[in-house]
Amino acid sequence: MLITDTRAVHDGRPVDRGADVAALRAALPTLAATVVIDDAAPVPGALSWSSVTSGHAELAPARVPFDHPLWVLFSSGTTGRPKGIVHGHGGVVLEQLKHSAFHLNLRAGDRLLWYTTPSWMLWNSLVGALLVGATAVCYDGSPAFPRTDTLWDQAARLGVTVLGTSPAYLGTCRKAGVRLAGHDLQTLARVGVTGSLFPAELHRWLADELGHRVQVVSSSGGTDVVTAFVSATPITPVWAGELSAPCLGVALDSLAADGKPVRNAVGELVVRRPMPSMPVRFWNDPGETRYRDAYLPVRVRRAPRSSEGIETEMFSVPTGRGDFMEPGGRGRHECGGEGSDEVAVPPPLGRQDEDEGSVDQLGVAGCLGEAVQSSANQPSARGGRIQSGTAVMARP
Repeated sequence: MLITDTRAVHDGRPVDRGADVAALRAALPTLAATVVIDDAAPVPGALSWSSVTSGHAELAPARVPFDHPLWVLFSSGTTGRPKGIVHGHGGVVLEQLKHSAFHLNLRAGDRLLWYTTPSWMLWNSLVGALLVGATAVCYDGSPAFPRTDTLWDQAARLGVTVLGTSPAYLGTCRKAGVRLAGHDLQTLARVGVTGSLFPAELHRWLADELGHRVQVVSSSGGTDVVTAFVSATPITPVWAGELSAPCLGVALDSLAADGKPVRNAVGELVVRRPMPSMPVRFWNDPGETRYRDAYLPVRVRRAPRSSEGIETEMFSVPTGRGDFMEPGGRGRHECGGEGSDEVAVPPPLGRQDEDEGSVDQLGVAGCLGEAVQSSANQPSARGGRIQSGTAVMARP
């Protein structure tokens, strides 16, 4: 089944995707049905979204093995031909519960808005927030249209607890002179930032705009495990330009060219032990040849940069990525990808205790939430009309 749309609007401009839909249909020989979100008439034989969702059916859960395939995520292609990565049910559920509850500190009644698209693994993490009873807010459109601070407007209007964004968007806000004091962000407890290098000066700008009440969290993860490797928690300090600590259950390390652990210098980011959400297999990979080539062999390769700006040999590890890490002496880490620069080491920032520099401890709790669809035209979530454990679609 193909669920699609034939048109979209971005930056106020209509985008026709009819040709793309036709090409997809032609490339799927086993396609049994096509469901179109908006107008199904232009697509021969397609069903409308309203017609397939108008009935009522009882949810009938099926018992499956722990590693039973859940979804296929595609790598970006920066390290070679894109891989169709198959993840299993059990491992993904464990990872999403862990990250939502202990790293994002989400609880029933909280609301998570992470600006992403369905083609990025962060969309899967957004859906994972439903596991702890939180509300997933899906935003449709550009975060900077019709105004640069549109995403912050949505966060204020919907009473968002955790907002996820990118350094690129934050840099645009800073350049445009956006002042966050003009937005009612009383419910906001945490801002997550990922997708590219998060410069220290940009981190400090955001922390100053939000105040010490809001924790600014930089994280690094990937499609291969559909979660984060390095991030923060409500009880770990945060330093601008750095990642606070390995995520729970991640045997993170940094290796030099000879395969030995390295500290206070740039090394290759590695995960030494399996994680629950490690890939089950690759799609269309008979004999697991591509899977083994991508993750299992150990090899030395040339990396394009180092902390001194000199090309350096680094140890390649079974993560399928090309990330670099410089562990520091206080349990913190600096990470970057190809072409990224090193960042300075500033004092701790964000929700810190004045005496010890530690982040205020917050309680965590979790309960299963019911995933239902809500309309963006409902009254403000602050008024209590949007229940926990729901998915909300917001538009500018």
